[in-house]
Amino acid sequence: MNANPAHDTNGAEPARRPALDVAAQSASTSYRTHLPPDVLGEALRTGTMPDAFGPHIGTLLDEAPMSMLAKVVEQIHAEDGLPQGQVWTNMRSLARLWQITRELGPLLA
Repeated sequence: MNANPAHDTNGAEPARRPALDVAAQSASTSYRTHLPPDVLGEALRTGTMPDAFGPHIGTLLDEAPMSMLAKVVEQIHAEDGLPQGQVWTNMRSLARLWQITRELGPLLA
């Protein structure tokens, strides 16, 4: 019997959670309220955010690994067809609202 739930008994890879779900959970760690993934996605698609979740999004943009943010950008691009550059631009706009000086953009190879 396999006691590790991350491994399926038939040897298949475990299902990966969508990047927006992981990012929203990460952004909510230090807060009482949970940032819903759809709210995070909408903020990154539009460059605007609900006031109640501003601190969550600010924390995410300031502290999340760049690889996580890149996966979120890829998910939004794949699901909505929004150019990846636009999503990065929206992230930078949101970061400026929170006076985050971290460079946000695609990872360079």
